[in-house]
Amino acid sequence: GQDITPQDSNADSLHIRQIPEFQHANLKKVSIQRFSSAKSLIELPCKIIENTPSLQCLVLDTSPSYRCKIMSLDDIRKSRCAVEAVERYIVGKVPSSVEFKVLELSSQPLVNLWPTL
Repeated sequence: GQDITPQDSNADSLHIRQIPEFQHANLKKVSIQRFSSAKSLIELPCKIIENTPSLQCLVLDTSPSYRCKIMSLDDIRKSRCAVEAVERYIVGKVPSSVEFKVLELSSQPLVNLWPTL
């Protein structure tokens, strides 16, 4: 199997940095685009989950920002690595009261849906 350790860490487990505490009492929905396995991006939803009692929905989108283009194998690999990092470090922290979605690229390349003019 591939090593899913966060991209900027050589640790076997994720040690989340201590970030000054913050509370978002009214935050209900969070969506993070271009989510990757970078340590800082894994830490962010963990901190949001821990410090946002009003959270109802969390969406992590692992696809690249461009959608109407053929995706490369590298794009698919990075997306899969991000999904594995989510499964390893984040899923177990999400309360059952929070709707949690992880969007990933399929193994089939996305194609341009717009007709050529």
